[in-house]
Amino acid sequence: MRVILALVLLLSSTVINDGFLEFASTEGGKVLAEVYQGYNPEEDCKTSKPTQSSDDGEDEKKDSSTSDKTSSAGASDTDWSTKGTKAYQNMKDSWDAWVEYGLNGKQIAGILGNVGGAEDTGFVLDMKEVGGSGGGLYQFTPYTKYTSWSGFDGKWSAKNQVDYIIKGGEPETVKAFIEQGSSKSPTENATLWANLYERPAASALSATLGKRQEASEKIYKLMDGDKVKQDDDKIAKWAGGKAEDKGNKKDKKDNKDSDSGSDSSDSKSKPSDETDCQPRCDDGKDAVDSSNTNTKEKTSSEGVASQADKIDKFVKEHEEAYLTSWKVGGYLPSVSIAQTQAEVSFNEDVPSFGKNHNTGGVKWAGDQYPQTKKIFGEDAVKPSGAGSLVGDGNRQGQYAYFKSYDAGIVGKAEFIAMNSIYAKAVNNTDPQATMEAIANAGYAEDGSYLQSLKARYEEVGKRYQWLDKKAIEKYGKTPFKGADKADNKKSKGSSKDDKQATEAGNICSEDGKSSSSAGGTGWQKKGGNSGYTSDMYWKRDDLPDKIKQYAIDPQSVGMKWKSSQGWDGASAYLANGITNQCTTLSAALIGALWEKDGKPLGANHGANGNGNMMVSQMAQHLGTPISKNPTSGDLISLFPNHTAIVSHVFDNGDILICEQNVPRCSGEANGEALNWSYSLITKANQEANGYTFTNPSKLGYTVSKKAKSVG
Repeated sequence: MRVILALVLLLSSTVINDGFLEFASTEGGKVLAEVYQGYNPEEDCKTSKPTQSSDDGEDEKKDSSTSDKTSSAGASDTDWSTKGTKAYQNMKDSWDAWVEYGLNGKQIAGILGNVGGAEDTGFVLDMKEVGGSGGGLYQFTPYTKYTSWSGFDGKWSAKNQVDYIIKGGEPETVKAFIEQGSSKSPTENATLWANLYERPAASALSATLGKRQEASEKIYKLMDGDKVKQDDDKIAKWAGGKAEDKGNKKDKKDNKDSDSGSDSSDSKSKPSDETDCQPRCDDGKDAVDSSNTNTKEKTSSEGVASQADKIDKFVKEHEEAYLTSWKVGGYLPSVSIAQTQAEVSFNEDVPSFGKNHNTGGVKWAGDQYPQTKKIFGEDAVKPSGAGSLVGDGNRQGQYAYFKSYDAGIVGKAEFIAMNSIYAKAVNNTDPQATMEAIANAGYAEDGSYLQSLKARYEEVGKRYQWLDKKAIEKYGKTPFKGADKADNKKSKGSSKDDKQATEAGNICSEDGKSSSSAGGTGWQKKGGNSGYTSDMYWKRDDLPDKIKQYAIDPQSVGMKWKSSQGWDGASAYLANGITNQCTTLSAALIGALWEKDGKPLGANHGANGNGNMMVSQMAQHLGTPISKNPTSGDLISLFPNHTAIVSHVFDNGDILICEQNVPRCSGEANGEALNWSYSLITKANQEANGYTFTNPSKLGYTVSKKAKSVG
């Protein structure tokens, strides 16, 4: 059950921030923190379920080393390095299970080092992830993928979890791990397994890699790992021969842990009803994260018994759509297929795919689908649908809805073609160059996305190069003409903007040079056209010249760059050492930007909680109105947990915002603190992500006359 504890705020206290989940709400001298208590599993489930109910927050997989997983298991049983404890026995059972599948001691130590060092440090069999839907020793995401597997033993046993990885989860990943790690040390294999299978966020891996490696060495010695040799005969029984290097596992965030062809023939267990085994204190979060229960992947009477068969069946059913996608968007079908495998594994249990028919994590919906709508109707694409509410990285926007898979295939290609940041991927007949263009333009926030995409291409995409050839023969090498027209409209003097548009994923410059505060005040007046048709993200010093006139410069109102000087409005956060979050920048800037009788608002805005709380907190504290229509200088809160300040509102309703904690641009997500960056957010994105706005103008406050734009 959920309880709220009021904790006295001590000067030495620390409020943990994990990615976008930020500061706990404060009232006066207290900190309000949501705390979950352990519970006993349902009796009728006859097993321990994930022993922690979901908290509201990121779906991205987190590390238990940062105390975001809990269990009802006693502390004395969670020391896996001590013989006789429950944790040791679970670790040993896991070891023995992997031995039965033919792995050598160094490989097994690398795998279990990830468990004991970060993923499930107490080797609690049914460990549940807080703030997400992962569960088990290997944090299957969502855990219902495991509990709904036909071979689930109903006990979360160590052996059964290994069975799931081999038979129902990621056999190809294990094959790749064996091939690449056969001669590596335990610590090297710990790194390899983390990258191939676990795939935590880059910041989390950086923070826990040492612990994973240390645990792998300890386990190797405890289990006399040098005596366990690779058994190729055992491997051949499940792998069908020598393990091949098939590359990386996809990201485990956003419920992308996929059931790659469940093999029910090896199990006599009755399929588990995932609804019967939900955590007792489930607050409904898993209802969003989990998938359509009526579309669980099974071995059907049609013979779809493997992931390869499943993908092949899907491609053949939608072959014409893939050909049309080349015509409409100039996007290679084989790359599109590989991308879908990397994003959602063609798994209908992933909401964005199964419910929204979204084949590649497309988040933006608006006026960029003229051909898709012409072919499939005006209702072919919408900003959101039943499978939209799935987090993705830092911003966690809603996924666009397509009314069919055909519309989703063509729509994704048109989305890429209509966004100039992906220009190098359009009409590109080279699969490798296309993937590099997509990844380098920032299609995903994960720094290893290109590596994963290329691995998926080798594993899946290249099988469909025949489809590329067929599409090119039918529609030519340069079917999309819109990109050329857009390029021709640009002036010769806009080379910097051209670079900005084609390399948006890496547009954040690495230097920290000071920006000018000598700009005018045009940023406050609504109007103008940004020239962009999709969301854009810039580091402060990489703003295009045409955008600078609309960008508020926090330095002009006294906020120092990478210094707490002038950040008085964020005193509640700074007192707790929170310097790199979105909340810190918003609180400081709203406090410095608005003034009354010559005095800045400061921390009197009353906003001191998470990003999604700040607008409502300010409204409650000061009585300011909340609006869905932005105004320059507004404080913003948005789904699921972010905040920023409106810098400018364009004629079409798009807004330029100033914010912190954006991947490759500012704050924790860029390894920095006490700085800021800028983003262009479309009106459609605002509507899809529930943007709300407020400012204190009705209380007699005005924007400081000192406030200037960057240029």
